Amino acid sequence: MRGGVAMAVSAPLSVPAPRGYALWHAEPRHAAAVLEALRAFHLDGLFTDVALQSGSGRLLHCHRALLAACSSYFRAMFTADMKEKSKKHVRLPGLSHAVLEALVNYAYTAQIHITERNVQSLLEAADLLQFVAVKKACERFLVRRLDTDNCIGMHSFAEYHHCSELEKDFDGISVHLCACSWCSAVSLCHPSVSEAHVCLAAELDSVHRPTGSYLGLKSDLFKDSKMERGWGS
Repeated sequence: MRGGVAMAVSAPLSVPAPRGYALWHAEPRHAAAVLEALRAFHLDGLFTDVALQSGSGRLLHCHRALLAACSSYFRAMFTADMKEKSKKHVRLPGLSHAVLEALVNYAYTAQIHITERNVQSLLEAADLLQFVAVKKACERFLVRRLDTDNCIGMHSFAEYHHCSELEKDFDGISVHLCACSWCSAVSLCHPSVSEAHVCLAAELDSVHRPTGSYLGLKSDLFKDSKMERGWGS
């Protein structure tokens, strides 16, 4: 009896089951639901325990645990013997508010909007803060925009930020560019050799010689006078 009211006590269920029976339940939306709840807490300022300050001075109130889960940079900052470990306020003066906000939103939503205007800044920030998935997404975006007009600048950018996918695609374009440039030069110096044949040989050479040794190819081509005469016929 509780508070003067008799409580009915239900009998334990008797559910027949095979010996050793067990059920493993996995809720398919659990991870998404937790992330949605964390985002709601972030937007409402609930349970946040650190504020990130961008270069403009504006603050973004976040949860350390989530930042550490998404970024090894923050994980090291909040666990290693660094002054930021116990601070409630972390300054990131080299990052614009828009870029920092985009990365924080990514941490809470697993989504990010990449455009031609923000891709470079996003990749630089993702590289600095070690948001690996965002960096890879920016690389894939740049690979789609890679062409003969921007490949030199892209290569320098890729080398500086260790963008392996972008560097790999640059290698293919650089082989083609070197081949075409050398084709034109050879055709001018040796009118009997058609540019089409030289380009074909250069492309084949790049397949068999990963380093693209066009000097070696040039030597091979013109060392054999029969080949040269054959192309000119």
